[in-house]
Amino acid sequence: MARILHPIARILLALIFVVSGIGKLMNMSATAGYMAKMHVPAITAALVVAIVIELGGGILVMLGWLTRWAAGIMFLYLIPVTWYIHRHQQVEILKNISIMGGLLLLVAGGAGACALDRLRAGKTA
Repeated sequence: MARILHPIARILLALIFVVSGIGKLMNMSATAGYMAKMHVPAITAALVVAIVIELGGGILVMLGWLTRWAAGIMFLYLIPVTWYIHRHQQVEILKNISIMGGLLLLVAGGAGACALDRLRAGKTA
């Protein structure tokens, strides 16, 4: 059962990051404008970091490659995102907190079955 559920769970958890990262990449000027409206400091650098973490980290989690590191960085990334972007949106805050819980599970337990981390470690799924 874990062989099926672990990769599905990773994909579902990371999907929001991948889609959001692609959206930011495809609409950088609009995203930068929104970030300015939200008083995000160092907008250009913040936008590049957001794209790299969301798209790169999301793909790594989906694949189960460097999962603990990627999930940990994504967890830390959500702290300022929640504060700067969603601090007045209760549902978005709760959504991010829930996602952070899922990311912490990956940090604590690893990618699980059918992950590239397991192949790298020489383990079978």
